Amino acid sequence: MKSCFIIIFLSISVFINSQNLIPVINESGKWGYENSYGKLVTPYQYVRTYDFAEGLGVVVQDDKMGIIDIFGKEILVPKYTLIFDYRNGFATVELNDKWGYINKKK
Repeated sequence: MKSCFIIIFLSISVFINSQNLIPVINESGKWGYENSYGKLVTPYQYVRTYDFAEGLGVVVQDDKMGIIDIFGKEILVPKYTLIFDYRNGFATVELNDKWGYINKKK
């Protein structure tokens, strides 16, 4: 049973690491993400999208920033004035003129 969980975990890790999501823009000026095969993974719904790091991507919607995962699920709802430097599970954020760090679990 334990080895089954290890195999599932490794399979998920390989899948996540093999996803090379690329920010793309459509004719209307909306941004989304495509995979390395050119398939749209995240719909064109953002004002701007940025490169993925550690399986997460920073997005801009209505002048606020948030973070999504490789499946397009919002990990951090776009409400931050600024998000940058996402590394080792933490991001630097600004919200209401206050700075801090945040992780996936908020």
